Amino acid sequence: MAQDNKVGKGATFYFTLHRIFYIEMTSALLLINCIIGYQDYVVNELKKLSEFIEVYKVNGIYDIIVKVTTNSEEELQEIMIAKIRKIEGITTTLTLLVVKEHTT
Repeated sequence: MAQDNKVGKGATFYFTLHRIFYIEMTSALLLINCIIGYQDYVVNELKKLSEFIEVYKVNGIYDIIVKVTTNSEEELQEIMIAKIRKIEGITTTLTLLVVKEHTT
């Protein structure tokens, strides 16, 4: 019988001489709308940010979907305010926090 592993995907371990620290990472999907003609520019700007794991150009209600992983929800909020909302061409964003990742 398989045991449930408490360490989630995206977890980070920090090692020091005397301790091991475990930090659960925060993942989110960002749904982004941008001005017509800015989609490629916005994608290129997003790809420059180290926090982004995956960036997709999509068709439909949103123009871009991004998966981001940070150390905390507070850090995610800071990235949204300080980096993402300042990118020229972005008109709206919707942030979906990942509560559980299911892998195959």
